[in-house]
Order: sequence, then structure tokens, then C-alpha cells
Amino acid sequence: MKLIQNWLGIAAIILLCLLVVRAADARHYESVVGQSAQHGEDLWRATYRIGVVNVDGNVTQGTAFHIGGGYFVTAGHVVAEASFIAFMNDDGSPVLNGDMYVIKSSYVAPGEPGDWAILKAEHEDVKTFPALEVNCEYEGHTGDIGLTYGYPGLGPAEGVSAGLLAGFTPGTWYTTQATGPGASGSAILVDGKVIGILVAGPDMPGLHFIVWAQPISDTPACGR
Repeated sequence: MKLIQNWLGIAAIILLCLLVVRAADARHYESVVGQSAQHGEDLWRATYRIGVVNVDGNVTQGTAFHIGGGYFVTAGHVVAEASFIAFMNDDGSPVLNGDMYVIKSSYVAPGEPGDWAILKAEHEDVKTFPALEVNCEYEGHTGDIGLTYGYPGLGPAEGVSAGLLAGFTPGTWYTTQATGPGASGSAILVDGKVIGILVAGPDMPGLHFIVWAQPISDTPACGR
């Protein structure tokens, strides 16, 4: 009898934990839906696919976002060897050829702090593009919901992706975004403001679910 009572007690505890997790998931879902509806369009309108011709002739691509005045932010490794940068259409064709260049950049190695770049586009029309607001005071809170919008591969963007900020080390954060190669340089938004740059994921094919993020506060976008 005592053994049965013990098992019933354990089962009750497990059930309670499952109910708590389910409630947390529901709150998380409601928060994601709310943030996506409120900030998703701003994120989409200010985010662009960029094509890069590297010094060795290879062509790669990434994602960049506008912070105003024709200045864009991306991951440093996207443009580390760039000789030519241009906006790209979904089919890979260039737009506004040759008017984008690197102002400042930093890149050490995958997953290492300091993976960012500031780009400038001189075309007059670009200066009026929608821009994202940067939060330079964000210090990192585990469980915060981050929104991203990027361009992995050719074709349409993946849409707004939501994930949890899962860990923080000096100069590098970790988030549970679902993404892939080509989305490097995407903004990570919390409460409608940029708090980080999506920079890398595990060296594996397909979608990445734990990715590294560069804190925006450690870049020249925040005067650093």
C-alpha cells in the first residue's frame, strides 16, 4: 500500500509539472503571436538579402538589416572577404549593383565574439528604406522571446521566426531560432528593438535550432 501511495505521489508531481509547462507554452505562444503581429512587418520591411562576391571569386549570400540613413548591419563573416556587395532578389539577381560597401567590420572565428559588420549603401533611395531601432541597453534575460527574419538559401525568406534567448556569455549569446545558412546577419528583436545579430549555428545540414548571436551593444551601431 505504501509503495502505491508513493507512486501516486510521484505521478501527481509529474502531472503538476506537465500542467505548468503546458501553461508556460501557452503564454509563450500568445507572446510570440502578439510580438509577431506587432513587430513582424517592421522586421520584414527593414531586412534584405545581400549577395557577396568574394576576393577568390566565390559568390555567397547573407542577410542585412537597415538601421537608418543607408547604414546596414550584418554578420562580419558574411563580408569578411568581400570584393563586391549588392542587394539580391529572391532569384539571386542583383539589385542596385555596386553601391554598398563595408564601413567597419570584425570577424575572428565561428562562435567567437566580435562577428559584425556595418555597411553603407550610397543609393539615395536606400536612405528612405524602413529602419529598425537598436536597443543598446539590453543586458540579456534568459527566456526572452526574440524574433528574426532572414534569407536562408534562394527563394522567399523564411518568414518571421521566434525563439527563446537561452544563454549568455561575454560577447556571445545563444538563442533557439530555426534558421540556416544565408540567414547570418539577421536582426534579433526583443520588444520591437534590435538586441543582437544572428551569426552562426552548429556545423550541420538543415535547420539550426541553437544559434550564436552577437550582442548589438558590442558593435559600432551602439557607438562601440
